[in-house]
Amino acid sequence: MEKRTAREFVRRKKKQMTMEEVEEKSSQILSRLQKETVFLEAEVLYCYVSYNQEVRTKPLIEAALEAGKRVAVPKVIGQEMEFIYLSSLKELSIGYQGIEEPAGTLVAAEKKVLMIMPGLAFDKAGNRVGYGGGFYDRYLNKNQDKDFVKLALAFDFQIVDSLTAEACDEPVDAILSECQYIRL
Repeated sequence: MEKRTAREFVRRKKKQMTMEEVEEKSSQILSRLQKETVFLEAEVLYCYVSYNQEVRTKPLIEAALEAGKRVAVPKVIGQEMEFIYLSSLKELSIGYQGIEEPAGTLVAAEKKVLMIMPGLAFDKAGNRVGYGGGFYDRYLNKNQDKDFVKLALAFDFQIVDSLTAEACDEPVDAILSECQYIRL
């Protein structure tokens, strides 16, 4: 599936979801994730802050902080993105494109990280279509010296058979939805 087609398809499906469906399916996904070894053994979590109809991540961020994990969330600075440490959800404020970002400035620098990634569509080979800004692709390309486990959270309808990927597109290592856990 071409990127444009995938984006249109998923955006249409997301708009059809009620907030109750988003909350319920997000809860199922986060419950599954919190039982997985990849999450339980992670000491450091880089996690997106959910926006609109994305899989909700604030409960995951809170659980990680309560479990003593180091947590960092993205902050857009110009055309780049950095992950900034967070010690409480209270440190978030509205930032780039209306998405909540950390108020802090301490850039996360761990070498071994579980990265929870957003996206619009994913295929079973780990290809990812984001929102078109390229922030995650540039960040990962710039930080190739780090050992990221890149895990995407998605609703089932966001997982398609195949996507057209470009050389600059960074694939994910796993995709977790309410019904599937695809490890690559």
